[in-house]
Amino acid sequence: MNKRHTLFWLAICVILLYLTFRDSNFDNIYNFLIKTKFVYLLFVILADFCAITIRSLKWQFLLFNIKVSKTRFGTDIKFSRIFRLIVIGLMVNTFLPFRMAEIIRSYILGEKENISKALVFGSTVIEGLWDIVFLFGVIGVSSFFLDLPQWLCYGGYIALFISVIFVLVILFLNKIPVLKKFSIVRSFIEGTESFHNLRGIFLPLVYCFLEWLFGLIYIKFTLMSLKIDISLAGIILILIAIYLSFSLTFVPGALGVFEFINKNILVGLLGVDVDQALSFIILLRVMLTIPITILGLVFLFIEWVSFREVRRGG
Repeated sequence: MNKRHTLFWLAICVILLYLTFRDSNFDNIYNFLIKTKFVYLLFVILADFCAITIRSLKWQFLLFNIKVSKTRFGTDIKFSRIFRLIVIGLMVNTFLPFRMAEIIRSYILGEKENISKALVFGSTVIEGLWDIVFLFGVIGVSSFFLDLPQWLCYGGYIALFISVIFVLVILFLNKIPVLKKFSIVRSFIEGTESFHNLRGIFLPLVYCFLEWLFGLIYIKFTLMSLKIDISLAGIILILIAIYLSFSLTFVPGALGVFEFINKNILVGLLGVDVDQALSFIILLRVMLTIPITILGLVFLFIEWVSFREVRRGG
């Protein structure tokens, strides 16, 4: 990314953060935060790591056809490595733009397991596709019982339609023989093989549902820690906002976007006090960033040492 792009995204972040905090009282925010019931935050961390575990299981399932099956989840790539790479990826997306985690995950796993990086990247594309399909499916279904803005409903329907078209393209890629003449494209298609059967469609949806369930739990405990009472429908709306922020933007950690969208939903749609809403946003940002960053750095060190050993052996 060149200097102009960097300055552009930095300006977007600054503008959105300004719009988010311009009408806030920082003394009130501080008072809300120091009254946080920290015992609830332990459950937030636990629920977040449960969601990451489910996400790791989903990626491991999507890697089913890359190597001969030796474990319950259909791959002889150790789950511990999959989990470490997912955590590293989340950390990377917090600090680097354009969702570089998928490329980094594909490179590290490809090098260490001696498999095609394009093939692994194909599985990360399908993983991201399922996230988007499920996200907009939730938006579409939620529109029947939540009072969502019309633009959000229409946007969800359009994005879901685009996702379905993309799914169909992926399904029929292996039906075009000429594409298989190119090694990179062939490897990419092989990385989507788990997608070409009913089991490959059903299980990722189950994993997405469980990941969302734990997402609802960590939002609920974060709200409880600040004594904010919001209905289940409101919590679902907040989770939709979080996934929209991180899935559809290329800003590092969705900085500014995350804060701006959530503030407008909490204050504009759910009627939460401005300063209390901003306290929640700050606390949730911290809880979703610091534990992952610490663990991600540890896992990066482990994988870096292991990677160095692999290179020496080669």
